[in-house]
Amino acid sequence: MISARPVLRALVVAGCGLVLAGCSFEGSVTATDDTSSTGGPPTRTGAPTATSPDGSPAPAGSTTPTTSSSPPAPAGDGGTSPAVERCHSGDLVGRLVTEDSSAGHRHAQIELRNISGSTCHVRGYGGVQLIDEYQQHLATEQDRVSPPAPATVTVGPGGTTTSELTWAVIPGAADADSGPCQPEPTTLSVIPPDETEPLALAWSLGPVCQGGTIQQQAYR
Repeated sequence: MISARPVLRALVVAGCGLVLAGCSFEGSVTATDDTSSTGGPPTRTGAPTATSPDGSPAPAGSTTPTTSSSPPAPAGDGGTSPAVERCHSGDLVGRLVTEDSSAGHRHAQIELRNISGSTCHVRGYGGVQLIDEYQQHLATEQDRVSPPAPATVTVGPGGTTTSELTWAVIPGAADADSGPCQPEPTTLSVIPPDETEPLALAWSLGPVCQGGTIQQQAYR
């Protein structure tokens, strides 16, 4: 007779991580790849010894049940939470909140409120544009400042996120020699980060000197 020996085959399938990075409306693109993999299945240092309920060795061939420290993930969701989507322009309404002035400067905050029924997020600066009473674009120079560095801000339904603005009220080299330093805006057009549709915010804060330069901090 010819005896057959059983053959043990192990198949290990390692997954890969995929990281997607979006691009901003202003044309700058930041992409970060952060993939990692494990070095293979964990190493077992020895087989467990089966025991009876009274602590004595169990008969040969018996096994003890194993338990997991965490419950299995519900079927179909892969064990991950659904991603929070970006806040779209249609999810938001905006307003300007004025703050105390400092020497030669004024300060205000763009406040964006989430009017949708879902949580969303924003990250970065977006865009700003000064507009006059005839709906004409005025000179606007957006100066993005840091710190704070841009960070992902989660905004729940009814919640808000703000971005700090600072501009000069003293004429500079790019301004008129007499009269107002710049034409007076009536609207600040605000584009949320990574969006293309603007929100119109009423502006009653006077002209923006030094060529319409507005310093803006990232939303927080």
